[in-house]
Amino acid sequence: MLSRDSGGRTPGWRRAATIGLLLAAAAALAEFRQPATQLPPDQNRFDVAAMAPARFRDWVVIENPEPMPSAQTVAGDRPYPYSQELAVTYGNAAGERVMLSIAYGRNQLNHRLNAHRPEYCYQAQGFTVSGATDEHLATPYGSLPVRRLNTGLRKRKEPVTYWMTVSDEAVLPGWSRVLAQARHGLRGAIPDGVLVRVSSLDPDPRRAYASHDRFVREWLASLPPERRALLGSRS
Repeated sequence: MLSRDSGGRTPGWRRAATIGLLLAAAAALAEFRQPATQLPPDQNRFDVAAMAPARFRDWVVIENPEPMPSAQTVAGDRPYPYSQELAVTYGNAAGERVMLSIAYGRNQLNHRLNAHRPEYCYQAQGFTVSGATDEHLATPYGSLPVRRLNTGLRKRKEPVTYWMTVSDEAVLPGWSRVLAQARHGLRGAIPDGVLVRVSSLDPDPRRAYASHDRFVREWLASLPPERRALLGSRS
């Protein structure tokens, strides 16, 4: 049986409250130190089209694929936090289909990005979202922190795997992302970043996630080291 304090609360509430306060403080510090003007853009740093080759290994881009939810939650929602976005579907000889979405934003100190996470953009487009779990996806270039989601819309079952970056650091929403934002904000820098989302139509989430993992490893292997690094992977 769990012990309780005199207020009837379990000891875990203190840890949760402390973490919440630290998150809020880190975010406030980053926002306070955020430069008044945007840093000069590096036009060659990130190109979403260059991240999605037409073919690699036995994966090839499929023309006229199944529509997939966009990163934008509500039509007309502005200001939009992403400066580049790409969505493409790949298929392979085994009959697997994987949908890849890449959304790049120059300002990762902007908290509006939270509204455009897959949890919310899927819900805003009528999907149910459940089963969120955080895992590490092992690749030859290091481990990526990923979040898994089960989404559904009527008969459509679409398991989702995603991660984000702050500058070149792979993170998930919450503690790791706020700390990464704070480190940049306290230096007076505005980091860029990307949201990478992989999904497939499959009623079996475990099978879908295994397919996502294979796809991500083979996709990263197809990219030159400098592009892999922009996705949070070591070269």
